[in-house]
Amino acid sequence: MRDLSRTGILSEKMATSHHYDQRKNGSAKSLSRFVSAGILERFSIHTPEGRRLVSYRFVDDRVAKAFGGRHVSSSSNRSDYHELLTAEAYFKLDKPDDFKIALLFSEEDKRTIPGASASVRVLPDAMATINGQTIYIEADAGHYTKRQIMEKMNAWGNTQQFWFQSSTAKTRVPEAPHVQALRVSL
Repeated sequence: MRDLSRTGILSEKMATSHHYDQRKNGSAKSLSRFVSAGILERFSIHTPEGRRLVSYRFVDDRVAKAFGGRHVSSSSNRSDYHELLTAEAYFKLDKPDDFKIALLFSEEDKRTIPGASASVRVLPDAMATINGQTIYIEADAGHYTKRQIMEKMNAWGNTQQFWFQSSTAKTRVPEAPHVQALRVSL
């Protein structure tokens, strides 16, 4: 539950590889118990590559808050696939202790992000500290334009950035000394 509290969403594949890899049948049976208990919701996410990923999130915000998280759901700006890319970044970064998705940012966190202002917020999808250095994590489900990518990169200045892009993304994130981009297929 700790990882789900940090990421807001997990695929069955992620849960199996990071928590149930020793089990012959993976995570499905264990996670179904949490669904039956009314703690988790099971749903499907369709990837740009045409695959269906069985995924889980807390059933509502009340339950999520009881575990220290927030209920994550898709919106006009963020798809479930986008949120799953952010969760994948959490695991690729070796589960930083202070990993926070944007829903969990404090007002202080928001004030410290370069480029954020009262009228326009340029917030990353998540942030963490790695080797004593703040890193901003951004997920691109494949819809960002070059202008949108550059706007965020420039707003954050020289802060370390870790971008996770769908393998189908049309616009690549340009790498820089403080920017790392990884294209993935979930």
